[in-house]
Amino acid sequence: MNNNKNQIEQAFILAAGYGKRLLPLTKHYPKPLIKLKNKPLIDHLIDPLHEINIKKIFINTHYLSEKLIEHLNKRTDYKIFISQENNGILDTGGGIKQALGSKLDQPIYIINCDAMLFDNFIPMLNKLRENFDQKRMDFLLALSTVDEAIGYSGIGDFHLTANKMVERFDKNQNKVPFVNIGISIMQPKILKKIEKRIFSLNEAWDISIKNKRCFGIENNLKWVHTGTKEALEIAENML
Repeated sequence: MNNNKNQIEQAFILAAGYGKRLLPLTKHYPKPLIKLKNKPLIDHLIDPLHEINIKKIFINTHYLSEKLIEHLNKRTDYKIFISQENNGILDTGGGIKQALGSKLDQPIYIINCDAMLFDNFIPMLNKLRENFDQKRMDFLLALSTVDEAIGYSGIGDFHLTANKMVERFDKNQNKVPFVNIGISIMQPKILKKIEKRIFSLNEAWDISIKNKRCFGIENNLKWVHTGTKEALEIAENML
């Protein structure tokens, strides 16, 4: 564990996607405003951030952005910096890079809008902060086993080395696959290494993996990737 207390005071919520797998729910509303127990998904993520002293929240938006912006502007408890991707989605990495601009010197939580951990959300964020080492890490990813990832249909994203470094999962190797939960801490300066405007965080992860600066934490908990109507129904029943 990193004994130096990390004061991470900013978070980025990725919210620009179309949510096509949630149609027809997303025909008139962007995915972040789809309700879970009568509360928009994005509020399930924003509300608990007070408990870990987040001071600044960045949110990117594209699809039906005016509705999400209207909703966010009603919040008076946070200064929310909204980054509109009006000319087309910039993908996860490009969206973060545009929103942060030159402010790349402080670690930041990266949170997918459809990652729902419920009561485990705050403990997860605290665990990441406590274990994040700015000297050694570009990324610290929250990971779960495939069985614990409800609503996930892949075979796994990564595996962990003995010292908790992340490597890409290869199904031909006899190693345990892990799923990226969609919550992490990132050193934004890693984005300087990518000159493109539109790019996925996967590219930054690969650079970090190559440089042995991408780490992960295994978490033995159930979580829901609310990317489909079926997963959303499961999440409703879990609350």
